[in-house]
Amino acid sequence: PTDAEYNDLIAGLKSEGFSIISESPTHLWISVSNDKAVYESIFATQIQNVGGARKQMSAVHIPYHFSLIESVTGLDNTRKAHPHYKPALYPGGGIQQSTIKAAYGFNPIYAAGISGKGVDISIATYDGFNVDNVKTFYTQSNLSPMPSVDQVIFNGTPTYSDTSSGETELDAEFSGMIAPGVSVHVFASSTNDDAGELQMYTAILDDNRAKIVNYSWGSCETQVTPQHKTEMEKVFARAVAQGV
Repeated sequence: PTDAEYNDLIAGLKSEGFSIISESPTHLWISVSNDKAVYESIFATQIQNVGGARKQMSAVHIPYHFSLIESVTGLDNTRKAHPHYKPALYPGGGIQQSTIKAAYGFNPIYAAGISGKGVDISIATYDGFNVDNVKTFYTQSNLSPMPSVDQVIFNGTPTYSDTSSGETELDAEFSGMIAPGVSVHVFASSTNDDAGELQMYTAILDDNRAKIVNYSWGSCETQVTPQHKTEMEKVFARAVAQGV
């Protein structure tokens, strides 16, 4: 949007009593806060509490004076993405890293001197994890050049979860194992819902270091609302425009 359009929208939101919590520097995403009744009135929808969660009972309608708004997310936080990692024991202690690299044809790439040095990979994930576990994996694997890993906090500190941390750590570990010269940045959303997914990808794209993003969580598409599919299509279109 133009600066004038964007500033008009911000002023209009404030006039309706919305507090601006955070903004994307691209002006493509705004986080706001207000009472439930205001959301229901302005966007002609209903929100109910169901089992401690918020459920949006009808589609959002954008009023004419807020026509710059493409969609409103976060009113419904019932959908959860799930990790697909399942710990298993393999005879002989597991599959050797060299076997994995050979199976995927990486050896000629390494022989050509390509190690991922200077490349950034972002891991899109939920919940907390132990970054020291990832670093220990790098060290004990004797990777060369040694990859680096860090966590980027963007929507609050995620709570550690034993059941899902293995997914995040595995993604970060194998990214460094395959491309040992890489810099891995873990973006773990503190909220597992539609809004958290949008915040996660907005943070990654605003950060704009990584041109490769790994995302191994998910849920069946039949569980995703048409509104959120449309939102994510635009997010991924933006990613393509940025060369991700």
